[in-house]
Amino acid sequence: MENEIMLVGRAEISTEVKEVPLTDLALQYMEASKSENTLANYRHSIKLFSEYMIEKHGLDLRYTDHCQQVSQEMICNYLSYLTSEERAKKGKKYKPLKAASVLRHLSAIRDFFGYVAEIAKKPIPNPTIGKKVSDTVKGIQRRLGTAPNPKRAVTLDVAGMILAEIEGNDLIDLRDAAIISLGFAGAFRRSELAGADVEHLIFKDSGILFYLPRSKTDQTGEGAWKHIAYGQRKTTCPVRLVERWIKAAGIKEGALFRSIGKGGRLGGRIHPASIARILKDRAEAAGLDRNHFSGHSLRRGFITYAYENGVDMVTIMQHTGHKRFETAKRYVEMIDIEKNSATKGLY
Repeated sequence: MENEIMLVGRAEISTEVKEVPLTDLALQYMEASKSENTLANYRHSIKLFSEYMIEKHGLDLRYTDHCQQVSQEMICNYLSYLTSEERAKKGKKYKPLKAASVLRHLSAIRDFFGYVAEIAKKPIPNPTIGKKVSDTVKGIQRRLGTAPNPKRAVTLDVAGMILAEIEGNDLIDLRDAAIISLGFAGAFRRSELAGADVEHLIFKDSGILFYLPRSKTDQTGEGAWKHIAYGQRKTTCPVRLVERWIKAAGIKEGALFRSIGKGGRLGGRIHPASIARILKDRAEAAGLDRNHFSGHSLRRGFITYAYENGVDMVTIMQHTGHKRFETAKRYVEMIDIEKNSATKGLY
């Protein structure tokens, strides 16, 4: 009969679960669920954790039976170790971590054990989840604090000081000047500068229309446009400096910012970590303390400078791409604290 629903006897229904392998495309989509930056950080975290587990407990995390032996107590000890002076004894790269960094490592390890359970095809308790681990994390946060220790903001004045010391016309000088000026004007993250392609830029009479195909707050790839206006001085103008770099480097397509080898030979796409190194090197050349700066200093500097000059937070957030007011407000809290100090005029 038409539209009749056929009832099948229970005996005729197979209860066997058929294992279906993931296609290559499905695997690619799973890998794309996190940014390349996050994946790189996760790989680093797992590498450090694996080295620790071999050294302290003789457990090789390449084997699932070894992973099953990892306990909550081991995780608690590792998190504590990350904050300790014992870790610092391994060298300069192993300084004690702050609470926020410990949480990032824990997130990576938690994901790792999730994948272990998938590979083992049987329920395996995740040793990163439990009261002991939760209490350890709370203790780390209480003892070390969760307040950020922000690096110095590269405001327009600071950017001007740095750019004034970049006087050469070599490709490396032109590139570094373009990175610093554009990074400030666009309030870009270092990953956004490193990931930019020349095709993302449209030069207009008013400046540059810059297309961001994705960002930290836009992992689904909706994309966004930013406008970068001409500056008053050619020595600090991001539009002129970027245009000068593109012409000198002869870039027609692909990566906007690239590595530069010996003899000025143009290489591949620049790494995000190189953005921070370039800023630190150039700040030091301008007589500033390199340790006060990071790759985030350019983004922080724009927000600070714009707010101090009367730009409202909504407009600033539209430019920076911030989705949450609370996050953007953290950049300017100290400005308001100084500006609205209750002690002014009291003594």
